[in-house]
Amino acid sequence: MNTDELLSYAIRHFGRNSISKVNNNANIIAFSSPITKKWFAILNLDPKSKKLNLNCGEFSETIKDLPGFSTASLVKDDNWVEVSLLLSEQKIKQALEYAFKVVLMTNKKNNPEKLIYIPDANQNDEKNVYHEQKLNFKNWKKSSRFVEEKNKFTEDKIDLNFEETQSVPKEIKEMIKSYQYSLNGAIRREQNFYSQGKLMADYEDDYDRKQSFLRYYPTYHDLTVGQARTYFTWRTKIRHNIYEKNSDSYAYIYLYELLNGIGVKNSQEGLERLISFNKNYAQKFSSEMGAYIERWIRDYLIFYNIDSKTYDSFIKERDKDKKYEQLLYPQNFSEHEVVTSLIRLSNYKITNCPLYKKDEEKFEHLLALIWQRILDLRQDGFDFFTNYIAYKNQMTVQLFAAAVFNHNLISKTNSYEVDQIRKYFYDEEKKT
Repeated sequence: MNTDELLSYAIRHFGRNSISKVNNNANIIAFSSPITKKWFAILNLDPKSKKLNLNCGEFSETIKDLPGFSTASLVKDDNWVEVSLLLSEQKIKQALEYAFKVVLMTNKKNNPEKLIYIPDANQNDEKNVYHEQKLNFKNWKKSSRFVEEKNKFTEDKIDLNFEETQSVPKEIKEMIKSYQYSLNGAIRREQNFYSQGKLMADYEDDYDRKQSFLRYYPTYHDLTVGQARTYFTWRTKIRHNIYEKNSDSYAYIYLYELLNGIGVKNSQEGLERLISFNKNYAQKFSSEMGAYIERWIRDYLIFYNIDSKTYDSFIKERDKDKKYEQLLYPQNFSEHEVVTSLIRLSNYKITNCPLYKKDEEKFEHLLALIWQRILDLRQDGFDFFTNYIAYKNQMTVQLFAAAVFNHNLISKTNSYEVDQIRKYFYDEEKKT
């Protein structure tokens, strides 16, 4: 999400009055609550250092280790976090809305319940003046029935979450023990996921219970023993082409495994499993997940240097680039294809021209010749295409954004060509 889109969204969603410059610095923008006047976001517009910091309150410590989040650099406060602008637009909007709610709640005070004691009527019909009295619960004794019910509820709750630790598979025990807390916070989550995943790559389970699981950017470390056994039992079925609906968070762990090359012999097998899972699971049970998979498949092709021509993952990009290819390299296409692209890009309806209607073939031949002469003007320093139609642009793309991915893995590509227009170059230092 670029900064222009972010500012436009903030103005529409939070109001123009919520945005202001910090110390008259045009590059530093603060987002504040119109009610509490407290900042909930700070955006650095400097092209060399674009950053977004959010006030996430007490929740900041929990999310700092998640992919795309880190310690705030613009605000030195433990309640603030830095959010990568390479995250999906939906994730950034959700984070902004959460930060906005945090500052809204900062000045919200609890409304203490007003308890009133009303004395019984005086038997002698004496008139008493009523006075409010606050009831003191400290000396109240809870009824035995209440205690029994509470104990019963506690017992039921414990029973529902009971883990038979005596029968925990040794593989899961080893996985839990292998977690390295000493790793740097920025990479701890993804590094541990990768190492634990390799440890459990061939493990299979047949757990007869099923526990639900909900977590953003889920990893093995987030699972209880019962949830871990539920996941590995479900994964065992998936590997045998049995696709059963389960909590989406389990499915994302499986997808993260494939992206990291866990449980597959080679990258080609990993790609086939991604495509199969998208077709047999995501497209049936979660369209949102399907959108992520389609994007990750494109990243997978680039990172593992797999020829994209065999797959239709870049079909939309190729269709979009095709008209520009036909105009930049007309010698590789027919005159009809070149003219068709010109017609599509032109505001003037050439098909209404009398000469075109009179003889389409001759008109197309003439227009193709004229276009070639226009392209030849580049030799004299005038590039009509770049000035009036489109220009080449370079942008940074974070591969496997919004996924738990071990960026210490070595990419198998330095450059990747989708077509003559769209090319990717991998930066090993920046991991982009």
